[in-house]
Amino acid sequence: MPWRPLNDVIFLEPDPLDKYQGPLVIPEKNTIEKISAYGTIASWGDKCKYKYHVGQRVVIDKFFDRPQYLLCEGKRYRLIKEHYLHAVLE
Repeated sequence: MPWRPLNDVIFLEPDPLDKYQGPLVIPEKNTIEKISAYGTIASWGDKCKYKYHVGQRVVIDKFFDRPQYLLCEGKRYRLIKEHYLHAVLE
């Protein structure tokens, strides 16, 4: 990957969404952009507090601000700050 995140920014590969994630189905026209709450770490900045591994699965806050994405080498990466991570699968 030619891009390198700085400070406490993490690049994630977002997981695909399940079509129905719960018992209630809301029509598409009434929802904001659908965002997965799970992802896989692709890279992280040098000022992150914790040690991560490429390919590590994480749970993120999907309702923070507005999601930002980076398109690189045909893949779409989500850029988030480290404090929006809630859990790491070990």
